[in-house]
Amino acid sequence: MSALEKAVALLGHLQDRMRHLQPSMGSLIHGACGAEAFAQLSFLRECDGRMGRGQPFPVAWRESLEAFQDLEGEPREILLELGEVLGASELEAALSALDFARRRMELQLNGAREHRDKYQKLYRTMGVLSGFAIVLILL
Repeated sequence: MSALEKAVALLGHLQDRMRHLQPSMGSLIHGACGAEAFAQLSFLRECDGRMGRGQPFPVAWRESLEAFQDLEGEPREILLELGEVLGASELEAALSALDFARRRMELQLNGAREHRDKYQKLYRTMGVLSGFAIVLILL
């Protein structure tokens, strides 16, 4: 699974936990760090460590995302924006922000999958044609 897919799963995980357990941001992030599904997201472990050293969640989240290149471009911006809302607003607002961020990330993921599928076929075709060209040259 790609980092983008894991980030989408992380947002769903955070949303479910927040809705049903209503934990603090510290325990929410710490719990997600322990899940094998999110091991590839190094910014998450960094955020947990920073919060463990007393840094407030929004600052730890932003600095962790900036320190690691797990995600780039729009997905990273989505997570940066989300960090400004989580922990600083009421439960319903945080859940709404998580849902909105997850939907935006899913759009990014679908676009990435379409791009991969399109170019995967192109590269496969080019490989076959290149093989034919080499055979013709060698003859």
